[in-house]
Parts: sequence; structure tokens; C-alpha cells
Amino acid sequence: MEQTGPFVVHTAADSYTRDLRDPALVPMLGVDDSRLAALASLMGAPARRKDPDVSGALVVAPAGSAATAVGRALADRFGGSFVTLSTGGLGRILDARLEATQVVFVALHDEIDLDMVTESLEVVSAYRHDGRHATIGFVIGPDLPELSWLLAKGLSCHLRKPPERSRLTVVPWLRQQAAASGIPASDGADAAPEWVIGDRASRAVLEPMLSEQYTGLVSFASAGREHALILSDTVICGDHAGHRAPSAQGAAAPSCAFSDRCFRDGVRARDVIKAARVQADIVFANSCMAWRPGTGLVAAEYQLAGAFQYGIPAAYIGAVHQMLPNLTINDLVGTAVAAGTDAGRTCAAVNDHLRDSGRELPYFAVLGLPWVTAGGGSEPPPTTDAGPSVDAHEGVRDVKPQLLRLGRTVRALSEFGPTGFMPPDGIVAMEAEILELARTLKRTALGADLAEKAVGPLRRLGSLIADAELSAVADFHEFGKMSHSALNEMWEGILDTSVRPIDDACPYCKGRLAELVARHPVYEQVGRRALICNVCGPTADSPLEPVIGEVVIECPSIWKRPGTVTVDVLMTPAASVSQEITAAGAIHTSGAANFGMTFPDAQRIAIRPGSPARMRVDATLSAEAFTHHEHFVRFVAVAEGLVHYASRPVAVAPAA
Repeated sequence: MEQTGPFVVHTAADSYTRDLRDPALVPMLGVDDSRLAALASLMGAPARRKDPDVSGALVVAPAGSAATAVGRALADRFGGSFVTLSTGGLGRILDARLEATQVVFVALHDEIDLDMVTESLEVVSAYRHDGRHATIGFVIGPDLPELSWLLAKGLSCHLRKPPERSRLTVVPWLRQQAAASGIPASDGADAAPEWVIGDRASRAVLEPMLSEQYTGLVSFASAGREHALILSDTVICGDHAGHRAPSAQGAAAPSCAFSDRCFRDGVRARDVIKAARVQADIVFANSCMAWRPGTGLVAAEYQLAGAFQYGIPAAYIGAVHQMLPNLTINDLVGTAVAAGTDAGRTCAAVNDHLRDSGRELPYFAVLGLPWVTAGGGSEPPPTTDAGPSVDAHEGVRDVKPQLLRLGRTVRALSEFGPTGFMPPDGIVAMEAEILELARTLKRTALGADLAEKAVGPLRRLGSLIADAELSAVADFHEFGKMSHSALNEMWEGILDTSVRPIDDACPYCKGRLAELVARHPVYEQVGRRALICNVCGPTADSPLEPVIGEVVIECPSIWKRPGTVTVDVLMTPAASVSQEITAAGAIHTSGAANFGMTFPDAQRIAIRPGSPARMRVDATLSAEAFTHHEHFVRFVAVAEGLVHYASRPVAVAPAA
């Protein structure tokens, strides 16, 4: 046992938990000297913040957790309660409490999963919605020493010296600063928060600000993934262990595990900014999938959450789900932190805002103790032979139902533009054929020969539709091979959206799904429905009334280069399909054209009522195929004029 400043480093778990009960001590269970020295250098006197408010502390842990003793000791330290989660979970525990509650969820990575996190967030949100105060922070780690490191940072954060900067907000996609009025900062900090936007959000500008200067709150609004935040010319990288491959058996790794190449084009792995070196009290990441309880699509040692935990920040707030960054959230966090609001209450305010707006799931979470505060200001915040088949003889006997069906298909194709898709060719020609058929029906009522007049326009219309569907799929196919965007990114900026968690499970990772429903603000019949997995991203994206029901992509989860991988897509026809239809479909991986992978062109698929259809392609991986943990297999099909889409993640690794 040795002591550095307020920190007491232990080598035995028993003595560590004993000292954890003592409010005068900040114990750790083993830590390397360099990290301890970096943390100790931030300690200052007199303390710049008041003691944290730990009232209503409730510590919970999964049954049988290796962190149970730590949880009990933490509860004893603050005169709080410790409860083991069992049947009924956190909801049952909170229902029995009348007072305001600050929940601390302690566990090791292999004892908690994303569903447990989102369920806990939903319980706390419902508790707050009932008018009772509750916040939650997750104190988790790969092992007890790292868990103790996170606790030590939280227990000592109020003892840190004043920061060099109150706040830093980084928004690479923002070209003009539209917010950030000056808020007074504490002594020793800049007089106003600083914004770094657009092209200034570069390595040259940000690396010294993040890694060499100490900031109260660092707030990001950027595109990203669970392992990186994307800046203008580099990334904030989650790799904090320096491995050349994932340590966990079967876990995937990003490109930098196999080469000096970052997943971002043109960036070398040695030219990234390491998240583990960011000097801050609190880090807020308004970015997709920026928070993971252990391994997700990528191994834990490459994740942003793990990197910020490994480093200096006492608390990290991030989204566990796929979402679109909204700068309003960064403003909300900034003003809350400037008023001295702790991480738990700040995160709860963000989730309350998201829940009330209905645009995003309220799935931001705190990694760390919920009562951690950041150094900052004191001003209070303001309150051809396919397509829809046309049988000439059937058409003669009953043209009207076929014409209505073809008319629905043409209308669906005409709605590409309002949905955000590239409009297909030939709409004017299709409408001309429909006009001719309508005139034919009118003449038939006056005694004209229907057989003679209808067959030609029906055939021409069917051919035009088939060509338009195949051409549309080819456009989606080519765009997808160049882009990393999922289909929902094309329409989310246009349609009014609402999202809710549902009980269905992801077909790939078995995690919980969310349903995102969207409708056009002007054209009421235009809408989409997507199923989103917090780990795998959008797994399905379909019209509100699809003709293709469930779609499952079957393929290995890890592809080896060089080589060939067979991808099967199984399609179940919707219950509304009563006759054979023909879809145009294509399969590719996101950005395949830049990553050394090739796929066949779009093809036609026959879909029969009550019988699953299959599309199979062979993907070819060159010897230079991009080794990375996060490629997405995309399937897109157009049937009856309607766009259907499915996606799943895969990894590419070198052949053994």
C-alpha cells in the first residue's frame, strides 16, 4: 500500500474495500505510476468546488457480481443503500423508495450488457416522469482495478484544481457558430467557453487543446462510431491499450489493429488523437454509439467509453444508440454544467428533452458517479420481362384491378423524391400510359373492344415499371458502394420522426430494437418505418405498407481476405401479397468500392405469396480489402415501386 496525495493504492481487494468505506480516503486497487501521477497533478488546494451531493445514494449490482463487495463499501461510505438486482430489477427497487435517488450501477463488463443499460435508463426515466427525482451513473470496467480507477476519479473530482479552460465545444460539421454566448468561468479558467468548428476541428488545433490543457467540460457534436469521433482531418480514437489485435476471443478489431491505416480514408493510425489523453473533468459525446458497456461491434479496448475511463475524465456521457447529433443538446449540457449541475442530473435533462421531443431515444448514459461536477461558470442556466407482372389474358378479363395495382406502383415510384431518394426515370412515360388506359376504360363503358385497346398499354406500362425499378436499385447499389450512409440518413432530415423501444430482438445480436416511424409533413401517405439495433444499427428500413416483410441477411460475421464470401438474403412476402411479384435487388457493403470488395450487379427476384424468397451473391475480397471491424452489408430492393432495405455489420480480417 502506498499513498500519493489523497490517493491510497492497494494491492489487495480486502484492504481496498476497507478504505473505500472511509470518506477521508480515496483508495485504488492497483494502477500504473504514470496514470496515478497524471491524476495526482490535478489535485489542488483549496478545493474549487463544494463537496458533492450524495444524498439518496443507492448502489446496485447484478446478482453474483464480482463488484458486490465494492458496491457495499461504496454504499457504506455515503450512508446509502446497497441492493442486488433480482426479479423485477431496478423498477421494483425504485418503486419501494420515496426519496430522491442517485443510482450507482456497479458491475464488470462481462456482467452487464446493453439491454441492461437501456432498461435501467428507461426505469429511471419513467420514475422521473412520475415526478420523482432520480439519476443514474454506471461504474463499470473490465476488471476491479479499472473499476476502482473510475471510482477514484469520481471520489476526488471535487478536489481538483481550477481548469485552464471552462468548456470546449467541438463541432466539425458546423460552419458558423450560432450559439455559445459567454458564460463566466471560475478563477483560472477562460472567461468564456471556446468553440472549435468546421475546418478548425483538426488535429493541429485540437490535439494540444485536448491533450495538453486541462478543461472542465469537453463537449463533442460529431459523426462517429463506438470507437471514434470524426473530426475535420482526423479522429478521436478509442484505442487505449496498444494491442495489435483484440484481446477477447471472437471480438472484432478496427483497421489500426492490423495496419497503420485508420478506418478514415487518408488518415494513418499514428496521426489520430487518443481519447485516453484528453484532459477534462467531464466529456460529453453527442455522437452515434459513443458509449458501450464492454464489447460491442468492436472489442472493449478500442472503444471511446473505455478510453475515456482509462484516462483522466471523471465522468463520460455518451449515447448508446444510433442517433443524429443535435446541437441543442450540447447547448443544454453546457449551460447545465456551467451552473454546477452534476453529470447525473445533466444526463437526465438530456434524456428528458429527447423523450419529450420524440425524435430520439432517451439513451444517453453516464459512465462514472452521477454526482461528479466539472469546473466551470457560475451563471444559472436559462429556463424488361419483369416488374409487376401483366398477363394479357387476365388483363382483358379484369383490367381495372391490375390498373389500380400498377397505378399504386407508379405513385410509389413518384414518391421517391419527397422521401429523399433520387427520382427514377420514366415517370412521365408511365403516367402517359396510365392516362391511355383510363381513356380505354372510359371507352369500354361505351361499347369499345377492351381486349384490343388495353393489352398494349398494359405491357408497355409493366415494362417501364420494371426498367425503372431495376435502374433505381442500380443507383442505390452504386451509391452504397461509395458511401457509408444508411438509407434512413436520406429521409430523416425530411420526414417527421418518432421513436420508441420495442420488444423485438435484433436478428444478428439479439439485442433490443427500437422502432423509428417517419411521415412526410406535407404528403401524408409518404412514410417509412425502420428498426434500429443499438449495436448493429438500422437492421430494416421499409415503407409503412411493405410488400416484403421480414428480411434476414445470412453470412459469416467475420470475412477473411483475400477470398470469396457467400451472402444470402431471405425475404418473407408481406401478408398483403396475393400474387407473384418481381423485385429488383442488390447486395453490397458500405463503401465497398474504396475498400477492395466487389459485388454483382442488381438482379431480379421472384417473390411468391406465402413462400420465402432468396437472393444469393458472392462477394470478392482482394488481398487489399480493408481490415476493419465495422463494415455493413446492405440489401436494397424495389418491389411494387416500394424501397425495402436491410443491413447488418460484419468485420474484415486477414486470413489466418
